[in-house]
Amino acid sequence: MLTRHDVPLSSLTTLRVGGPARTVLEATTEAELVDAVTTHPDAFVLGGGSNVVLPDAGLDRVRPGVEEGRRV
Repeated sequence: MLTRHDVPLSSLTTLRVGGPARTVLEATTEAELVDAVTTHPDAFVLGGGSNVVLPDAGLDRVRPGVEEGRRV
């Protein structure tokens, strides 16, 4: 699982809006995704990034997700 910090959410949404995410976890397997949401139960899970508007102030929660182009 890839862990990144201070990632602009605008780079993860189709509308290109949103401030920084404190931590982004990019899962590449189902087990990694389950581990991420089990370890961080208050996490914001973002899939493909469409049909979502995120705040310019960003999010101070972990954002587990699935690596672009991969399905879990």
